[in-house]
Amino acid sequence: MGTLVCKVELDKQKGITITVDNADGKITQTVTMDGTTLTIKVKGDQQTSTYEQKQDSIKIKVKEYLLEAETITCKSSKATLHESQDTWTQKSSKAMSIETQDKLDVKATMDASVKAMNIAMEANQKLSGKAPMGVSFEASGGEAKIAGLKLALQATTTAELKGLKTDVKADTMVNVEGSAMATLKGQLAQVSGSLVKLG
Repeated sequence: MGTLVCKVELDKQKGITITVDNADGKITQTVTMDGTTLTIKVKGDQQTSTYEQKQDSIKIKVKEYLLEAETITCKSSKATLHESQDTWTQKSSKAMSIETQDKLDVKATMDASVKAMNIAMEANQKLSGKAPMGVSFEASGGEAKIAGLKLALQATTTAELKGLKTDVKADTMVNVEGSAMATLKGQLAQVSGSLVKLG
């Protein structure tokens, strides 16, 4: 690095300006204090970074911003916004939690996926899911189970229950009813009971 040119300018109206000029590196560093704003600027031949501080605000403009610390705490008494015009990634080597004392909305314009070794969803009152094109749940290697105090399965057009073997059981009573027609069909059909009534 060659010789640096350093200047200090004092002005009763404009304040203090400190300039360090690196001609070989094509970099100029400037610190300005004008009585209301503290400005630190580093200007190169391709990029410029700026730090601007007033009595109620701090603005930082830079191509790349890196903050490293053992512990980081960010607090705001009012709204907080984190926005990226490109990819935004959050990572943690240990447990991560998101908590709010009010409503939580998670939205994606495209697809959304959640993957984990185990996933548990719990609602204190009601849990619902809805999709206009279809809903599917699959247990590829185990049991798929739905349990509740009352179970209702309903379809607007057709409802099907299929399996290599299908059992319909009730501890007290089973009702099979069709308002227009009911069909029981099989190569071998068996109806048995201590009391059987047909018709």
